[in-house]
Amino acid sequence: MNPVLLALTLAAVLPWCAHAAEYRQIQADQSAITFAYQQMGVAMWFNTSAFPAARFVTSSVKALGDHRYEATGQLTIKGKTQDVVVPATFTAQGKTGIFDGRFTLRRGDFAIGEGPWAAFDVVANEVQIQFRITAQAGE
Repeated sequence: MNPVLLALTLAAVLPWCAHAAEYRQIQADQSAITFAYQQMGVAMWFNTSAFPAARFVTSSVKALGDHRYEATGQLTIKGKTQDVVVPATFTAQGKTGIFDGRFTLRRGDFAIGEGPWAAFDVVANEVQIQFRITAQAGE
Protein backbone atom coordinates (compact mmCIF):
# COMPACT_ATOMS: atom_id res chain seq x y z
CA MET A 1 0.00 0.00 0.00
CA ASN A 2 1.38 3.42 -0.84
CA PRO A 3 2.25 4.78 2.64
CA VAL A 4 1.56 8.43 1.83
CA LEU A 5 -1.70 7.61 0.07
CA LEU A 6 -2.84 5.50 3.01
CA ALA A 7 -1.81 8.18 5.51
CA LEU A 8 -3.73 10.78 3.53
CA THR A 9 -6.74 8.53 3.26
CA LEU A 10 -6.67 7.76 6.98
CA ALA A 11 -6.24 11.38 7.91
CA ALA A 12 -8.80 12.73 5.47
CA VAL A 13 -11.54 10.77 7.17
CA LEU A 14 -10.17 11.26 10.65
CA PRO A 15 -11.48 14.66 11.79
CA TRP A 16 -9.55 14.53 15.07
CA CYS A 17 -10.39 17.29 17.47
CA ALA A 18 -7.97 18.12 20.22
CA HIS A 19 -7.60 21.19 22.35
CA ALA A 20 -10.69 22.72 20.63
CA ALA A 21 -9.07 22.75 17.17
CA GLU A 22 -9.78 20.55 14.17
CA TYR A 23 -6.73 19.23 12.36
CA ARG A 24 -7.73 18.58 8.76
CA GLN A 25 -4.92 19.95 6.56
CA ILE A 26 -2.55 16.98 6.25
CA GLN A 27 1.17 17.59 5.82
CA ALA A 28 1.97 14.63 3.53
CA ASP A 29 5.72 15.29 3.56
CA GLN A 30 5.72 14.99 7.36
CA SER A 31 3.33 12.03 7.61
CA ALA A 32 4.08 8.33 7.22
CA ILE A 33 2.64 4.89 7.69
CA THR A 34 4.68 1.70 7.92
CA PHE A 35 3.85 -1.99 7.95
CA ALA A 36 5.78 -4.73 9.77
CA TYR A 37 5.15 -8.43 9.29
CA GLN A 38 6.92 -11.77 9.25
CA GLN A 39 7.55 -13.22 5.81
CA MET A 40 9.81 -15.51 3.84
CA GLY A 41 11.69 -12.98 1.71
CA VAL A 42 8.86 -11.86 -0.57
CA ALA A 43 7.76 -8.34 -1.52
CA MET A 44 4.71 -6.83 0.14
CA TRP A 45 1.53 -8.54 -1.16
CA PHE A 46 -1.17 -5.95 -0.56
CA ASN A 47 -1.83 -5.93 -4.36
CA THR A 48 -1.48 -2.16 -4.52
CA SER A 49 -1.95 -2.02 -8.27
CA ALA A 50 -5.53 -3.29 -7.92
CA PHE A 51 -6.17 -1.82 -4.43
CA PRO A 52 -4.12 1.40 -4.10
CA ALA A 53 -5.90 2.84 -1.06
CA ALA A 54 -7.22 1.90 2.34
CA ARG A 55 -9.80 3.88 4.27
CA PHE A 56 -10.45 4.37 7.98
CA VAL A 57 -13.69 6.11 8.94
CA THR A 58 -13.86 7.21 12.54
CA SER A 59 -17.13 6.77 14.40
CA SER A 60 -15.84 8.02 17.78
CA VAL A 61 -12.73 9.26 19.54
CA LYS A 62 -12.28 8.59 23.24
CA ALA A 63 -9.84 10.63 25.35
CA LEU A 64 -7.84 8.40 27.69
CA GLY A 65 -5.81 11.15 29.39
CA ASP A 66 -2.13 12.05 29.14
CA HIS A 67 -2.45 12.92 25.40
CA ARG A 68 -3.71 9.38 24.58
CA TYR A 69 -6.81 8.61 22.54
CA GLU A 70 -8.68 5.67 21.03
CA ALA A 71 -10.34 6.10 17.66
CA THR A 72 -13.05 3.57 16.90
CA GLY A 73 -14.12 3.12 13.32
CA GLN A 74 -14.17 0.99 10.22
CA LEU A 75 -11.05 0.06 8.27
CA THR A 76 -11.54 -0.93 4.63
CA ILE A 77 -8.77 -2.69 2.71
CA LYS A 78 -9.27 -4.52 -0.59
CA GLY A 79 -13.03 -4.00 -0.38
CA LYS A 80 -13.30 -5.72 3.03
CA THR A 81 -14.41 -3.67 6.06
CA GLN A 82 -13.72 -4.45 9.72
CA ASP A 83 -14.37 -2.57 12.96
CA VAL A 84 -11.10 -1.53 14.60
CA VAL A 85 -9.90 0.48 17.59
CA VAL A 86 -6.82 2.56 16.87
CA PRO A 87 -4.83 3.90 19.83
CA ALA A 88 -2.95 7.16 19.23
CA THR A 89 -1.20 9.97 21.00
CA PHE A 90 -1.62 13.63 20.13
CA THR A 91 0.98 16.37 20.45
CA ALA A 92 0.21 20.01 19.63
CA GLN A 93 3.00 22.23 18.35
CA GLY A 94 1.46 25.62 17.66
CA LYS A 95 -1.09 25.15 14.87
CA THR A 96 0.37 21.73 14.03
CA GLY A 97 -0.99 18.51 15.48
CA ILE A 98 0.96 15.25 15.44
CA PHE A 99 -0.92 11.97 15.77
CA ASP A 100 1.21 8.87 16.45
CA GLY A 101 -0.08 5.35 16.87
CA ARG A 102 0.19 1.69 16.11
CA PHE A 103 -2.17 -1.23 15.91
CA THR A 104 -2.29 -4.78 14.62
CA LEU A 105 -4.57 -6.03 11.89
CA ARG A 106 -5.16 -9.63 10.87
CA ARG A 107 -4.43 -9.87 7.17
CA GLY A 108 -6.86 -12.77 6.85
CA ASP A 109 -9.70 -10.38 7.73
CA PHE A 110 -8.89 -8.38 4.58
CA ALA A 111 -7.80 -11.17 2.18
CA ILE A 112 -4.23 -9.82 2.15
CA GLY A 113 -1.93 -12.40 0.62
CA GLU A 114 -3.29 -14.61 -2.09
CA GLY A 115 -2.48 -18.07 -3.37
CA PRO A 116 0.44 -19.65 -1.50
CA TRP A 117 0.84 -16.48 0.60
CA ALA A 118 -2.63 -16.90 2.14
CA ALA A 119 -1.34 -19.55 4.60
CA PHE A 120 -0.41 -18.17 8.01
CA ASP A 121 2.45 -20.64 8.48
CA VAL A 122 4.27 -19.00 5.55
CA VAL A 123 3.38 -15.37 6.31
CA ALA A 124 2.10 -14.36 9.74
CA ASN A 125 -1.52 -13.28 10.01
CA GLU A 126 -0.63 -10.24 12.13
CA VAL A 127 0.52 -7.06 10.41
CA GLN A 128 1.76 -4.23 12.63
CA ILE A 129 0.75 -0.81 11.34
CA GLN A 130 2.49 2.27 12.71
CA PHE A 131 1.55 5.79 11.67
CA ARG A 132 2.43 9.44 12.15
CA ILE A 133 0.03 11.97 10.75
CA THR A 134 0.97 15.62 10.87
CA ALA A 135 -1.79 18.13 10.24
CA GLN A 136 -2.45 21.85 10.45
CA ALA A 137 -5.42 23.25 12.35
CA GLY A 138 -8.19 24.51 10.08
CA GLU A 139 -9.35 28.09 10.21
